[in-house]
Amino acid sequence: MFDSNILKQTCTYNNEIVGLPLTLGYRVLYSNTLYLEKYNKTIPKTWDQLLSTSKEIIKMEKENYNNTINAYNGLFSDNEEGFCSIYQFLHSFRKTYNSSFPELTSQEAVDALNMLKKMKNEIASDTIFGSDESYAFISLLNENTLFTNFWIYPVISSTFKNIKMSAPPGVNENVSGSSIISFNVGITNKIKPEYLNDTITLFRFMTCKETQKKYLKNFLVFTAILSLYDDPEVCSEIDCELFKSLQPIQRPASKVNDYFEYSKRFRKYLYDFLYRSETSALDALKKIDDMTRIYYVSINPKESLFGFINTIIIVVTILLMFLSLIFPLREKYSSFFDVLPFDFWILTVLGSIFILSSFFAYTESVTSIKCCFNIILIAFGVTLNFIPFLCKLIINFPEENKISNWTYKHRYLFIMLLIAIEITMDVLIVIFPFSVKDVIVNTMDNDEAKNYRICQMNTTIGKALIISLVFYKLIIYIAILILAFIEWHIKTTYYDLKFIVITIYINILSIILLVIFNNIQFKNYLSYNYLNGYLITIGALSNYLFLYGFRIILGFLNKQNTKVQFIAKINRNFIDSTYTKTNKISQLESSNHDESNTAMNEKTMNTVESDNINNVNRANRRYSIMSKIINYHYQVDVSNVKESKLSNQSTNNYL
Repeated sequence: MFDSNILKQTCTYNNEIVGLPLTLGYRVLYSNTLYLEKYNKTIPKTWDQLLSTSKEIIKMEKENYNNTINAYNGLFSDNEEGFCSIYQFLHSFRKTYNSSFPELTSQEAVDALNMLKKMKNEIASDTIFGSDESYAFISLLNENTLFTNFWIYPVISSTFKNIKMSAPPGVNENVSGSSIISFNVGITNKIKPEYLNDTITLFRFMTCKETQKKYLKNFLVFTAILSLYDDPEVCSEIDCELFKSLQPIQRPASKVNDYFEYSKRFRKYLYDFLYRSETSALDALKKIDDMTRIYYVSINPKESLFGFINTIIIVVTILLMFLSLIFPLREKYSSFFDVLPFDFWILTVLGSIFILSSFFAYTESVTSIKCCFNIILIAFGVTLNFIPFLCKLIINFPEENKISNWTYKHRYLFIMLLIAIEITMDVLIVIFPFSVKDVIVNTMDNDEAKNYRICQMNTTIGKALIISLVFYKLIIYIAILILAFIEWHIKTTYYDLKFIVITIYINILSIILLVIFNNIQFKNYLSYNYLNGYLITIGALSNYLFLYGFRIILGFLNKQNTKVQFIAKINRNFIDSTYTKTNKISQLESSNHDESNTAMNEKTMNTVESDNINNVNRANRRYSIMSKIINYHYQVDVSNVKESKLSNQSTNNYL
């Protein structure tokens, strides 16, 4: 029943209708038909017509010594009336009738301001254009103004026969713009139950078609039920064609957080151009647009060449990371990757690729989905980076134990369990997603700042999930650091552990910096996006280089044949093993030779030996866990063979 366009503009908040319009107010153009008929002119439908008609009539009247006549009042005062005039003027420069309000930095908006200034300079003055509503009303009473921009008052048209109302002009005859105000009625959700039924009855009566028609006929309301303007009974009393020709535009009060601050700055920047000539039309409009525009790093080279170059670099780097998985399969490089099986290296490299891919969350417009994928890619990537090494260190423990044995026998199950925990938390993040928050840093005191958008978790469960993700990573880090300390001097993983520990420290530092950066309000969107994006990039590259990439560099610098080195290593191990067995046999023969000599003393030594055993047992009981850890820390060999078996799987990849 009510016009959807009017409801959307005047009765909607957060995309919900919160009331209905009881009556409306419109801006119209009042034309002085006395002068128009005198010079055989018609009511203008475009701004060019209004300008040319005004110039011609003013010129003729001044030749007849009429110096009191004015062409157009403008009503561009420094208050809300002025804002309404500006906004409807911009609306009147739409390309077509069905076009939406022009983008503030569009050519249409620039043309509108330039025409506005041209009209002020050629047919008015700063004083007349900047006059308020009282001047407009008096000029109508005195009938000394050709055209007046003012609110619709039927009594004026009916009282002053030389004044006729029409739709304001536009850039062409099919386009117009008329400010609208709405006096709405609604029902609060806090109403007492005993009053609810009576209130609903009154609400229905005030907004029903019959009531609206009754008061419309008497000029007491201007309804938003447009079908009434086709009712012959109504049209016999009012000018229905006038109301049907109006193209309303409402002030953007519900589209900004602080409308009055927005309106104040809007008028200041525009009047800097219109009255003070301190800036160009485009620059003034850009400043107005910056108040609400949300900036982001574009990957479109036409908008941001720097963003486009960064994107190309990231894509090429990801591609190179993926292609680098061929190196463990090449004979020259394979020995540098024998610390892990090849399928474990795939997980590690994919982890770095996932982390690096999260860079794209800081390009283009920020959305809730991108926020979720950002944290999921980082979290999942870190897990894939480190769980192969955690598995390796558990298996490589210096002493036989149940956990090491189980992990060795079920290492793929171990990896899958850790990944399953990660995936579970990541899925829950999607179920309880992020929201986005606009960070408004562009203010009157800092109008060069660019607003931007950030991810924000508002739900308690979502925050708990993020903390759980971080805690899960810390558990992995701590476990690796403890095992790294225990196995610090083991020859087969000596240098690997150093790089793993460095990588963990870099990751912890990166997490701390990410938390800090996301709790600082930057004054520029580039600072926020690039600092976070580059920090993630550094983390991904350091993980890749210190866990995987440095092995490629060592293989490239190595000039010897890897296969020859591998065979030589096997031979040395075989010789060392043979030598050890020979020594053991010699020691056994010497022991048998001495056994007969010591037999006679065995009985006399039993008492002393028993005392020594008791002392050793007591000492062992006092032997602390820390002492064991210290002993493990300085151990250089692994007492079990599981570690070499796991490493040999990597060697067999190319044999």
